[in-house]
Amino acid sequence: MIKTFNSPDDLSAEEKREIAVLITSVFRKKLLPIFVRIEEDRWPEFFEKILLYNKGLYYKDEKGIQGVGMLQTESADLVQYSRKVKKTLGFPYALIMKIFFSHKVKPGILRLEMLGVSEAVRGQGIGSKLMKELPRIAREEGYHTLSLDVVDTNPRAKKLYESLGYKTVKTIKTGFLSVRAGFSASYLMECPVE
Repeated sequence: MIKTFNSPDDLSAEEKREIAVLITSVFRKKLLPIFVRIEEDRWPEFFEKILLYNKGLYYKDEKGIQGVGMLQTESADLVQYSRKVKKTLGFPYALIMKIFFSHKVKPGILRLEMLGVSEAVRGQGIGSKLMKELPRIAREEGYHTLSLDVVDTNPRAKKLYESLGYKTVKTIKTGFLSVRAGFSASYLMECPVE
């Protein structure tokens, strides 16, 4: 079952925890170079505190949340960057995290900032189901464009997005900031909302 949320109040404490655990497991390789000062078993707890849970959707079955899409708009950020975050991560890593997980979104655009599916259920169409909900959400809320980034080392995701009508509008060379996270470029992709 797919559910959407438009504020942190739409989620229970357990759902927030499940989303944080899922995101940290799915994006482990990307987070490794950023979370060097935090023990890995504490990542979900830390991520649960810094995620803003302003907008998104998730797929839940009898075992719990198996897929999540975190969304950003011009007025809904994804992650908070407080002094505590900078102190915990260290300024350089907090800056890298901000660059990776926070983008300025123009009016009229609904941006998919993160899409993650539990390794145990990958290949079962959950990512596709979540992606196919985005145009409906965008139409209902008056957005004219869907936007996302995909890294150059994830051709499977890029192919999925292309099959859903997304086109690459820009290639962003990320250079030294992302090499340790396992990629060197990302593709900005957009799809008109029909």
